[in-house]
Amino acid sequence: MSFKRLFNQEWIDAQACNDSQRRVHLKVLQRLCNSLISEAREAAKDAISYRPIPFQVGAAGLFFKSGPSCVFARYKIFTGANFKPFKGRPGNDPTLCAEKMALEWAKQEGYEYMVAMAIAGDAQEDSVSKLKPPTLHCCHCCRVMFEESDLVGESSLLITVDRRKPMIEVHTVGEILRKHNGNNCGQ
Repeated sequence: MSFKRLFNQEWIDAQACNDSQRRVHLKVLQRLCNSLISEAREAAKDAISYRPIPFQVGAAGLFFKSGPSCVFARYKIFTGANFKPFKGRPGNDPTLCAEKMALEWAKQEGYEYMVAMAIAGDAQEDSVSKLKPPTLHCCHCCRVMFEESDLVGESSLLITVDRRKPMIEVHTVGEILRKHNGNNCGQ
């Protein structure tokens, strides 16, 4: 799918809902979407996984910080890769999701809002909701993190892409939460 078609002016108008700041966020995303997806796919190459067939996930988030006078100086892309070197008991082994890594970098540098995050990985069934989407959706822990984070809004976008194929889905964080929570997520 062409990003120009995906993030066209009609889509931006519908998503912005007369919110001028959101309109600016979406215009910046329109210009940086290809970079965001490319950086997520590139970050996945740095992932560490214990699995025999490596489960590599990369994330690239577009974050906003108020202040600088130049509009583009207010935005920065932060990346992350999953780190799960050992199969073991949850809570006892070091693990880190790509989405959390990107979010934490942005938070440490004082960014205030996640406009969008591209997540690149191989699609698989969600271990909690049991959904099998065509692209990799964020895991239950990351959904909880997004829901609780001050940097993430319900209208923040998640662009989920296959690591190798041209498969792309675009959802808001709120849509992902409802989709997975509506399927007994966390119960």
